[in-house]
Amino acid sequence: MALITFSSPLHKDKTVYAVAGSHTQTILALAKEHHIPIDFGCQEGNCGTCLVAKSPH
Repeated sequence: MALITFSSPLHKDKTVYAVAGSHTQTILALAKEHHIPIDFGCQEGNCGTCLVAKSPH
């Protein structure tokens, strides 16, 4: 398992578990499953709307 913390200036930080190395669950799908708002357009990663950055920590 991996821990992923979603952080946003508009919402409180939220940490969730993810399956490390999963080829079926995207970060967007994980966020939607846990009701974490991330803007998206195509849901396939092609349009870049859901682009997220890795924390430097």
